[in-house]
Amino acid sequence: MDSGKHVRSHRLINLVDQLNRRFGPETVRSAAAGREQGWQTRFSFGDVARTPQDTTRWDELMKAD
Repeated sequence: MDSGKHVRSHRLINLVDQLNRRFGPETVRSAAAGREQGWQTRFSFGDVARTPQDTTRWDELMKAD
């Protein structure tokens, strides 16, 4: 890559980093990254699935021995 392209590329990367720091992670990103992720976080512990009640029902809290 010639020095002119290298400088422009470096400036663009810095600008994207500044915008993402100001407006939140991944606000600006490459179109090659896609719009939506094909994964979701699973909230489970072993065979026990988490529900919204996990933080509101004391009788359903898991106990450590």
